Formats: sequence, C-alpha cells, structure tokens
Amino acid sequence: MKNKKYTNIKKITNITMRAFVKTAGAAGAAGIIVVAPNATQAITLVAKKLNKKQPKRFSEQVKNSGYFSVQKIDDNRYAITLTPKGQSINTKVLFEDYKIPINGAWDNKWHLLMFDIPEQYRLVRDTLRYKIESLGMVLIQNSVYVYPYDISEFVAMVHTNYPFASKHIISAEVTHLDGQNQLIQKFKSIL
Repeated sequence: MKNKKYTNIKKITNITMRAFVKTAGAAGAAGIIVVAPNATQAITLVAKKLNKKQPKRFSEQVKNSGYFSVQKIDDNRYAITLTPKGQSINTKVLFEDYKIPINGAWDNKWHLLMFDIPEQYRLVRDTLRYKIESLGMVLIQNSVYVYPYDISEFVAMVHTNYPFASKHIISAEVTHLDGQNQLIQKFKSIL
C-alpha cells in the first residue's frame, strides 16, 4: 500500500508559480506584504511583478491554486502566506530544486548515501534515485551512492520529505574507499 500523503503531491511545472511559492515560503509567517486597496488586487500586484506577459491569467492561477492565503494587516496592507497545502508544495519544490553546495576545497572525505526502500514505496524509491543521480552522486553498488562533498543537508531534506522512509536510509562519511582513484577521475570537474 502506497503512502499517498507523500507520493501524490502535485508537481508544479509553471516556473513563475514555483518562484511565487518559494518566495512566499522564504517570507515565512510574516508573508509577502503588499500595499493594495483589497485582497484581490494584492495578488494581482504580485502577479504583475512575476508574470508580466499574462498577469490576469497568473493571478487567477494563484487564487485557484489553494497554495496561498491573503490576510488583511490594516487599511491597505495585506500579507500573502502559504496555506498548509502551499507549505507541502514549497517543501517539494525546494527538494526538487536543491543542489548540493560545493564549499571550498575537497576535504578528502567521501560521503555515502545508502537506501533500501521497500517495494511498497517504489514511487518514492524511484523519485529518490532520480534525484540522487541528478545531483551527480555516483552509484558504487546497488542503492549505494557516493559524493565528495557534504550531503547532510540533502539527507535531512529526504527525511523531511519522506519521513516514513527514514529508517531505510543511511548516510556515512569515510576517508578511504577502494577504487577511489576512479571516483576522483569521475568527480574531477568539481574537485
């Protein structure tokens, strides 16, 4: 039985909507503060800034998405914040857009990510595998990936996005791997 709460979150392909969700998420509880005569125009003003070609259409998409709520602060100020549905989408978008930071020179440590997610969570397992490979990690054995830079932030995001799979995911930091000279060659462009 699949865990639908984590596998059926809608994917946002509209770049402008992704940007709006991430912006509102970054604003946090305070939200995006907009000066406007009413709530509808508050969304329209932000829509015009984000999508200059089709602001009315984008404004309608924002209103109908269910990702945002608009609260009146005072006479002409409104806060646009994420709803719980919007927060779920924001978490997913941040995970999809995540890139492992390369901070300074390589410290000669390898970072391993191992997982053995059960068949009942196949969609999650395949999604995770795709993301790991898109980040540039290298498969060194079935479901064992290696990367030369710290992956702890990524692992934390995996645990946040897929808490039911956390017990099936292990990360480790090692100073030596057999065959590491071949790995150094594979990662040559980022080392």
